[in-house]
Amino acid sequence: RERLDDAVYSAISFPQAISKMVVDYLEEYPSFGESEWTALCERVDPAPPLPHDFSDIWNGPCPIYSGKKISETHMLVYIPATVDGKPFTLKKLGEIAKRFFPQNDSGYSHIWSGINDELGDKSIKSRWVLMTKDVLPGSRNKSYAEQQKTVDRLAKKSLVYKVPGTLEAATCILVQYFFDSKTRLFNDEPLTYTRCKEKVRGYQTVVGGFAPAGLDVFRSHSDYDSIGVAALRKF
Repeated sequence: RERLDDAVYSAISFPQAISKMVVDYLEEYPSFGESEWTALCERVDPAPPLPHDFSDIWNGPCPIYSGKKISETHMLVYIPATVDGKPFTLKKLGEIAKRFFPQNDSGYSHIWSGINDELGDKSIKSRWVLMTKDVLPGSRNKSYAEQQKTVDRLAKKSLVYKVPGTLEAATCILVQYFFDSKTRLFNDEPLTYTRCKEKVRGYQTVVGGFAPAGLDVFRSHSDYDSIGVAALRKF
C-alpha cells in the first residue's frame, strides 16, 4: 500500500514523465533499468524519463499476439551511452558478459571479426527500448527486404517499430540472462536469430543462437528458418 501511495504521488507530482517507481509497480514483468545496471557496474548515465502514457503502452494489448499484453511479449531495457565512464559498445557488453561466460574471450559464444572491427567500438545515445521477446511470426526464412516490410506493416498498425540495431538486440537479450540465468531468449531450441539493421562487408548482421555457451553475434549469408526479425521501439 505504501509503495502504491508513493507511486501515485510521483505520477501526480511529475505528470510529464512517469517515474521508474510507477513502472515498477505496474509492470507484470521486470524491466532492466538504471538500478539493475548499477548492480552490475559502478555507474551508468541517468536513465531518461519514460513517456507519461507509458503505463498505457506497457499494460496495453500486444499488436502481434492476440490476447496478450505488451508486458508479456516485450522486454523493457535501458541502454546507457556510457558504463563506468566509458562508451557502452558491443565490446563493453562483451566484457560484462564475460563475467557470466568466463570461457569466452570476447564474452560472446562467437562474434564475427567483421562486426567486432566495424561495430565493436560504436556507442549509441542513452535510451529505453521495447523489444519483442521473439522474432515476429512469419518472418523466418525471408529476405531482409521482406523482413523490413513485416516490421513496417506492424509499425503502421501500432507502435513506431523498427528493426533492432546489433547493440540493441545483443543488450536486450543478454541483460535478461544477467537478470535471470534461466532466461535465454533467441536461443538454440529452436535455433533463433534476429536480423539487425546494420550491414557489414555486404552481410546483414544477426544476433541470437543463445546456447548455454553464450550468445552469437554473426552475419547472415542467406535466408534460413533460424533467421527471423524482432521489432523494437525506442523512447
